[in-house]
Amino acid sequence: MGSVKYCFERFGSKEVIFREFNGNITVEEIIDSFEFLISENKISKHSVGILTNTTNSKLKISLPELKKILAFLMQHKELHNLKLALVVDSPENMVFPVLAEKKLPNIRLCPFSTKENALR
Repeated sequence: MGSVKYCFERFGSKEVIFREFNGNITVEEIIDSFEFLISENKISKHSVGILTNTTNSKLKISLPELKKILAFLMQHKELHNLKLALVVDSPENMVFPVLAEKKLPNIRLCPFSTKENALR
């Protein structure tokens, strides 16, 4: 079981939501994290993206489970206008964002190797 920390930073009139996952992360924890942001109204009109750091975690997801995350993202319009950046440092964690990026043409999702590149 993993954990997630949240941080919200403003850059002028724009806001970026930072999530940092630690430990073994499951599909349910990823969806729960998005649900938290939505239900607690953490995504404001100034939010331009969610930067998720997975460098201290291992994604415990199978390919069939990835479909649950994709379906969730497609169903929640609050997430459609956001840029979703994932910072990954291992080939295992890189596979899922790359596959998701190809399956979600209407959602801007992209993996990066550093936080600085993701912010750009």
